[in-house]
Amino acid sequence: MKTVVIEAQSRDAVGKKNAANLRRNGHVPCVLYGEKQECVHFHAHQKAFKSIITSPDFVAAEVQVDGKSYNAFLKQAQYSPITDELQHADFQLLQENHPVIIELPLKLHGLAVGVQAGGKLLQKCAACA
Repeated sequence: MKTVVIEAQSRDAVGKKNAANLRRNGHVPCVLYGEKQECVHFHAHQKAFKSIITSPDFVAAEVQVDGKSYNAFLKQAQYSPITDELQHADFQLLQENHPVIIELPLKLHGLAVGVQAGGKLLQKCAACA
């Protein structure tokens, strides 16, 4: 599993005006949450998220906020409907002995015997079934 380091600064002021000011300066407001963990509000530059968002694989993040390091993954990303720029990101803390539900990409290699004989391969996701 690939891990990306995100260097961030904590946010004291949380709200619409503060978030808009951060976005104007090229930063993305974020939140990190986990079970039995107080939420950590932070911001990082937009370029720090490029390798997580553009990767087709699952990428873990090591979020470094004011000297503390958190192992997490990107739970949700919100984009601007006009510019498609990242507006907000939610991270969930990875903790031992606490299962999490994530979507992983499925990559098939080769052809099944049935497909080689002229059949069709149908892929259904668990949520669609």
